[in-house]
Amino acid sequence: MATRLHLLAAGFLQSALVRSHLAQRTAMPQVALGVRLLVAGFLQSAFVRSHLAPRTAMPQVGLEVRLLVAGFLQSALVRSHLAPRTAMPQVGLEVRLLVAGFLPSALVRSHLESRTAMPQVGLEVRLLVAGFLQSALVRSHLAPRTAMPQVGLEVRLLVAGFLPSALVRSHLESRTAMPQVGLEVRLLVAGFLQSALVRSHLEPRTAMPQVALGVRLLVAGFLQSALVRSHLEPRIAMPQVALGVRLLVAGFLQSALVRSHLEPRTAMPQVALGVRLLVAGFLQSALVRSHLEPRTAMPQVALGVRLLVAGFLQSALVRSHLESRTAMPQVGLEVRLLVAGFLQSALVRSHLEPRTAMPQVALGVRLLVAGFLPSALVRSHLESRTAMPQVGLEVRLLVAGFLQSALDRSHMVPRTAMPQVALGVRLLVAGFLQSALVRSHLEPRTAMPQVGLEVRLLAAGFPQSELVRSHLALRTAEPPRNCSVSPPAQVTICLFLNRIARCILAAPD
Repeated sequence: MATRLHLLAAGFLQSALVRSHLAQRTAMPQVALGVRLLVAGFLQSAFVRSHLAPRTAMPQVGLEVRLLVAGFLQSALVRSHLAPRTAMPQVGLEVRLLVAGFLPSALVRSHLESRTAMPQVGLEVRLLVAGFLQSALVRSHLAPRTAMPQVGLEVRLLVAGFLPSALVRSHLESRTAMPQVGLEVRLLVAGFLQSALVRSHLEPRTAMPQVALGVRLLVAGFLQSALVRSHLEPRIAMPQVALGVRLLVAGFLQSALVRSHLEPRTAMPQVALGVRLLVAGFLQSALVRSHLEPRTAMPQVALGVRLLVAGFLQSALVRSHLESRTAMPQVGLEVRLLVAGFLQSALVRSHLEPRTAMPQVALGVRLLVAGFLPSALVRSHLESRTAMPQVGLEVRLLVAGFLQSALDRSHMVPRTAMPQVALGVRLLVAGFLQSALVRSHLEPRTAMPQVGLEVRLLAAGFPQSELVRSHLALRTAEPPRNCSVSPPAQVTICLFLNRIARCILAAPD
């Protein structure tokens, strides 16, 4: 045998005759002579190796790889012989060859891929799962092989759909930061969810697939840290509005789970979420208002009034926010609501009445006294609220006994015609003293109650103008039919007699 090898090494096996003669002499005749000699251990010396290398295909590639590609590694004998020959003997032969850079060609890759488990999955993923990516050498070799080289290997594999099994997921999860947080959230935070591909892949992975990913992560409690919140907030519409309001507007607060999660996030947790958002100034747009309004009680009443009735206007912050929302900002909130017709129900009235001054006086009079009744709208609204609608508002209020204080009187006097004339005379002149009710109310108000009202007013000196004189003259008893004295003459006689009586009383004894 030694002679044959010597002849082989000396180059005497060039002819087919010598090769065919030797081939039958060695074991495994169906395998090429070079491989059989290699397996037999005859290629130890550098001399024999250098002689055989040019004999096989791909001389620029190491002998082991060429033999592998040629299909000579089928038997356990050949594999066990070659394995110790390459670096990293504790790692499988295919991986070592891969790391060594011998798998550039499609031929070698296709040959190796069928050698590892899970042939339907890409080679890199299978190697990853097998635990061969621990070393920096293997990772650096594989990373450029997959798409998106600027993104970490784990994320690219995830996007490619290679993470169905629990084995791969558990392997990858420990590779990313924040192990206590789910993989999806960590990838999201890391900025790997920019592309639609990654988002569409992750969204079905979390609960509630019908809800957008951001909201589901929020509900799951992954938004505790400022890092995650700052990453998610620009992902949903209306970035200029706080996250809670945007989620609310988007309709994600239907379930009790989301509401209970968001409510403690905003200020004033003891107040309902809708009111807190309102106070915070997030109800500028019509979209938010229309979404919130059905959330509070009494949907048929405007939001401002409902919040008012619910008792949320105690603080100055809420009041100042709501007041600018209603018409007539220069008028107090209660009056504007009253004018708008929101005080029909006893609930609203009983809530508003203690809000204005003078709680012992009816709401209408207090608003009147406060100066909120200049406009025709407010007057027409209040007039129908008091008794005797056919009588002017001031007279009815006067008759009702609401003008006891000097404040009420001084407020009402400028409201009627002839401000320079006392209220009683003006009301008398206006024709409001027809009914016994008004007369009985006014008579005790003037001096000398035992004297008729007209005489007392006359004696007080109020009939200065011709209008008042002519009006009063008609109010006094009609003269006898056979009397030729005219009403103005009657007034003149009364005045003359009054002056004489005064002179007599004023004269010294």
